[in-house]
Amino acid sequence: MLLTIEGREVLNTYRTMTRRYVWNPDGSVCDTVYAGSDDCIVRDIISEMRSEGYCIDAYWVGSMNGLSMVMNGLADIAGIHLVDPMSGEYNVSYMDSLGAWDNAVLMRGYLRLLGIVHRPYLSIGDLTDILGLRMVNRNPGSGTRLATELLLSGIARHTGYDVEELRRTIKGYNDVVKTHVEVTEKVARGLADYGVAITGQALAMGLSVKPIALEEFDIIISKTSIDKPTVKEFIRRINKVNLRPGYVILRNTGELYSR
Repeated sequence: MLLTIEGREVLNTYRTMTRRYVWNPDGSVCDTVYAGSDDCIVRDIISEMRSEGYCIDAYWVGSMNGLSMVMNGLADIAGIHLVDPMSGEYNVSYMDSLGAWDNAVLMRGYLRLLGIVHRPYLSIGDLTDILGLRMVNRNPGSGTRLATELLLSGIARHTGYDVEELRRTIKGYNDVVKTHVEVTEKVARGLADYGVAITGQALAMGLSVKPIALEEFDIIISKTSIDKPTVKEFIRRINKVNLRPGYVILRNTGELYSR
């Protein structure tokens, strides 16, 4: 039996974790692991916590892989933004279909503006304007890759292209990176004309954005980890997060849900 690309990604991450001796000065291994989607707020919280002495690893493996790692005991926390193409619902339907409620709880996060990010001199009006430009893509298993595929399906319906044909003709479709930071860096350096990324990261790099979705970004927490001091501190900081460009803080941000 052959592993899928996503399965190999999880296996490689696990192998890295089993031999990791991270930034801690004493060489000890962190007892808390974040895995999942790349996010500006999460990055800042982890950076702040590390500067204050908390030991927390971060693996930017995408939403689906992060959820899988929490379910299989390989991570304590996962950030996810997975949209159900049929219902338009985020995250909960995946928790239901994968049976994740047995092992995890969901903490309501916030909304993030996702868009086509590009250098300011490019004018992207109709979405078909991206055809012929060079793309930088995200990794399979990430919520952003799922959003990108839905975007391409919409363009295919509008233009009459077959989706597979569209994938073959798009320059850079197979140029894959793992984070929003990498997407925006490639676009800013002129190595790609556009990519799909969160607005907050794009604005920080001086890029322009054509919005495509206001997505729900939630935090999944392993039930066995919820009382860890580092996890409890992470939860507390999500509850106290401040508004920033490209984000919408919700009335129920920070609330925990289980079944």
